[in-house]
Amino acid sequence: MKRIIIPTDFSSTSDNALHYGAQLAQVIGADILLLHVYMIPITINEMPVMVLSGDELKKSADAGLLRYKEELAKTYPAIPVSVESRLGDVVEELKELCEDTKPFAVVMSSHNTSAAEKMLFGSNVVSAVRKLNCAVITVPEDYTFKPIKNIVLATDLLHIEKMPADTILDVVKSLDAQLHLVHIGNEKEEEDTAAVTQLLNLLQASNADYTTIKDEHFLHGLETFAEQAKADMLIVLPHEHSWLENFFLKLHTKDVVTKAHLPVLSIPEETKTQHS
Repeated sequence: MKRIIIPTDFSSTSDNALHYGAQLAQVIGADILLLHVYMIPITINEMPVMVLSGDELKKSADAGLLRYKEELAKTYPAIPVSVESRLGDVVEELKELCEDTKPFAVVMSSHNTSAAEKMLFGSNVVSAVRKLNCAVITVPEDYTFKPIKNIVLATDLLHIEKMPADTILDVVKSLDAQLHLVHIGNEKEEEDTAAVTQLLNLLQASNADYTTIKDEHFLHGLETFAEQAKADMLIVLPHEHSWLENFFLKLHTKDVVTKAHLPVLSIPEETKTQHS
């Protein structure tokens, strides 16, 4: 059975991602692992002092997870739900969990509305996209789940040999969706037709279509095309030393994550480890 991991800090923002993940789990027949990662708070006066003990924090975390599990059981009775609390760093614990369980995806909120929520959904969502060796779905704060019929994949036509084709095809098949490929380039850029052919061959089982859009602003071009394609989800493929990675993960990460009006599925490129 497929698995969806949903980290939560028990905030209203993470609640929206929780329900999105649960409804996605219903569609693809997955179970849910609900995760809460806590840290021991320290006050700095003349001497560092622990505000709460590790045992107290774990007890509180487990109680919160139990309440969420009971709520999910009432709302989505057909979905198997397990819970886990961990002490540590959110992204590092997610990374270890993903390596152990090989989930279909991690589902997180892309927005934060308070200082407390920034602990999980601010810098950590960007870090998760960059560091996790699994798919990460970031969900806009007020986005309501709807059937995913059209998926737009943004490609920079670089490193096609590392394209995670199997993962992309599995997502498209699991959701019974139509895949649309789009390359956002500037007016001076010449299209790499060989790379386009290679890309279409890799994803031919999806019957994907391909479009090139000239736009100096990547997000504007992507969302313009997504609206035309009536997209329900965007896919990005971050990888090292590419224009898309520089744009999406380094220069304008916060803008893309917080301003995209659709859920964004980030899939890491293939590595030798993944192939072995």
